[in-house]
Amino acid sequence: MITDLPNKDTNGAIAPGSSNTQNTQQQNNDEITRSILIFKENTSTTNCQYFIFFTKDQFDANKSNNEIINSIKNAFLTIHHAIGYKYQKKATLEFFTVQINNEECYNNIVDKPIALLNNITPRPYSKDLIDQLIAAKLNKIEECTVKLANVPFNYDVNLLIKHFANFTKQSIASFKEIKPNLKRRRPLDNRNTQRSQSPTYKQVIITFDKKSAVEYLFAQHKWGILIENFLVRILPIDVNSQIHKQRNTPTYVVTGKGREQEDDIVELKKQITHLNTIIKDLSSQIKGLDIVQKTHNKDIKLLQEQERRHAKDIEKIRVE
Repeated sequence: MITDLPNKDTNGAIAPGSSNTQNTQQQNNDEITRSILIFKENTSTTNCQYFIFFTKDQFDANKSNNEIINSIKNAFLTIHHAIGYKYQKKATLEFFTVQINNEECYNNIVDKPIALLNNITPRPYSKDLIDQLIAAKLNKIEECTVKLANVPFNYDVNLLIKHFANFTKQSIASFKEIKPNLKRRRPLDNRNTQRSQSPTYKQVIITFDKKSAVEYLFAQHKWGILIENFLVRILPIDVNSQIHKQRNTPTYVVTGKGREQEDDIVELKKQITHLNTIIKDLSSQIKGLDIVQKTHNKDIKLLQEQERRHAKDIEKIRVE
């Protein structure tokens, strides 16, 4: 079978009137190339976006998220390069971002007070800065927070919160109950039915508005507060802190006193014992003088020796 091929001139060009499949393919390649170029232009335009942000605590606490966004939109109403507004929350940080599509406009706005927003200053949006703010906020919350242990399971937490607010004379920002899971126990008749057993205690996390309330609680050297007929233990929220470790030692849990306090009390008891012994020794000597000295001469010498020994012990304690 013979197939007609397009005629070529002496220069290799296809003669007019012949079928031109190569030209069609070349046109398609040109279209694809132009599409790729357009895509690249659009991609570069999309990447040229800049973001600024405001934290929620920069605004009035009584304003809702929608009210804050509307305030930001009104402040940027005449700035045509501001093309997007969004509320975001990461961990404990709430903030509002504004999208800018022009570098010059971005540089004129970032880190400069906005008059229409009561001179609130927007910050440049970056992951590192957001992480720093989250870490700082978590540290602040930790400084203002205590954990209450050994709270009876069925005790009204609102009464407990009120008691601590009155005791510290500080307002409480938030609180949270931590209840252990209900334990299931099987009845004695070994049936399939199970009854739930309520745990004895729960924990309550209290966050004050100011860290001075927490400092006051720990400055009182109170390991717990007696409420009605139960004792609530007061612990810092950081389980790795020295205070938390100290207050969870067996002696502290039982007596409410740390090792240093126990040593001071033991030393004080020794001094009191020495003083009492000296008083008894002197009294014995006075009484011994009223009796025949020959009969109690040995006892009096022993008491005098004890008095000298205790005097040396007291002097040693004073020096230390």
